[in-house]
Order: sequence, then C-alpha cells, then structure tokens
Amino acid sequence: PARRVWLENESREIGKVRIPGALFEQMRTAPVAEIQVDREQRVNRIAAEYGQFPKEQLSENTEKLRKRLGHERMTKALELLDRNDIRGWIEIILAYYDKTYHYGISIREPGAVRGIMLESNDYDVNALKVINAAKSFSESFHSSALARQTDKHSSM
Repeated sequence: PARRVWLENESREIGKVRIPGALFEQMRTAPVAEIQVDREQRVNRIAAEYGQFPKEQLSENTEKLRKRLGHERMTKALELLDRNDIRGWIEIILAYYDKTYHYGISIREPGAVRGIMLESNDYDVNALKVINAAKSFSESFHSSALARQTDKHSSM
C-alpha cells in the first residue's frame, strides 16, 4: 500500500457508532499486528489512566456493559468500584474485553495476525518495535495474499 493506516481492531459498532461497510471490510482483510503485553503491566497502565476518573463516571460507563457482562459480573464490578478497588474492577472489565477481542482475532484469515510482545514501558521503544514488525509482516502478508490469489486463479 502507498500509505499505511493504523486502526484499532474494532467490531462493526463502537457504542452507537457504526463503521462504514467499505472501511470495515478493508479492516477485516488487512494484516493485524496483535500487541501483546503482560497482564500485570496492562492492569497497571489501565489503573494509572482510568484511576484518575471520578468513580461515578466509571460506574456509569460500566453500566453500559450490563447486557454483555451479565448480572453477576456487573454487580461485582460495581461493588469493587464502590470499595475503590480499581484493579479488581479492571480485572472484570478486561475479562470481558479480552474474550471479545480474542473472538475477533479467531475469525481472521489464517496468517493474517502476528503477535508482537512488548516488554518495555517506554512508548518510543514500543512504537519502534511495532513499526518494524508491522513493516516486515505487511510485506510478507501481501506476498502471501498475492500467491493465494494466483493459486486461486490458476486452479480455475
């Protein structure tokens, strides 16, 4: 591609916003760099970012997940917020989002996803690692896709 575009792996709908069909189809067929970070590091990072929000705001937004979390997990998540246990709340929310994310990855075309493990907390180091891995992966992905297209046409 002439220009690389980075998008987060999203479902067709983000809240009440729907991704346009043509863009969503391109997202589904594009190579995916799966950023992998140690769970403890993820929890720490989310706690630092979300821990700054008022508890009421976190509760309100958690309520929006009621249908998806179910009664038991929703109740537990809100209790944890009430007790100022942000890490416990994050664990419940992450379990939901991780399950959803892993499903989205599982329906990708074989070979379309490459994991990139990030061990550093340095954003510059991580960005460089992701960019370099993505360049390499993108080139091999597009070569493989071209080979699949050629095979498909030659077998007809």
